[in-house]
Amino acid sequence: MAEIAGLKLIVPSSVATSGGATASGTGKTTFTGLTTTGSISLEGIFSSTYDNYLLVIGSLEGTGGSLVCRLRSSSSDAAGSDYTWQRLDAESTTVAGSRSTGQTSTRIGNASAASTYSGNHVYIYGPNLAQPTAFRNVSALDDNGARILDYASTHSLSTAYTALTLFGTAATAPGTAGTIQVFGLSQ
Repeated sequence: MAEIAGLKLIVPSSVATSGGATASGTGKTTFTGLTTTGSISLEGIFSSTYDNYLLVIGSLEGTGGSLVCRLRSSSSDAAGSDYTWQRLDAESTTVAGSRSTGQTSTRIGNASAASTYSGNHVYIYGPNLAQPTAFRNVSALDDNGARILDYASTHSLSTAYTALTLFGTAATAPGTAGTIQVFGLSQ
């Protein structure tokens, strides 16, 4: 996705990997191996230049599970039980919802057992401000033709963050492959 009016491409100051995950590229980061033990950290993506951000996660492939994240600052993840998320799931003619509180991360993407591809837009509101952070994301998956997962989530601490760590909720998924771009939203 090229820059368009109102969006400014953010290039991470560095990309750190752990647990067998890999990452490459600047501006558009390609990753593999995001699991419960494999992660990537996008450093220096949040600053006082922008209040709000958009993550575009494409080509997310996997065998099931969710892509999750933690806010990060000073090389340390915000891993306390301070995340809450609400989910709406629409597939075929079925719509279901769920809520989870006291979590140590929040969901920002999905790849299911039937899925070979998903696209995800994640809006992050105020991550570099000393206030609680809000997330809003939509995942479009190719389950049975089409599926929508819609999440709203919060991180309750009034802390300014500069980075983000991404990982998976399963030992082998969802991050077998994918791309991510970060954009600042013009004020």
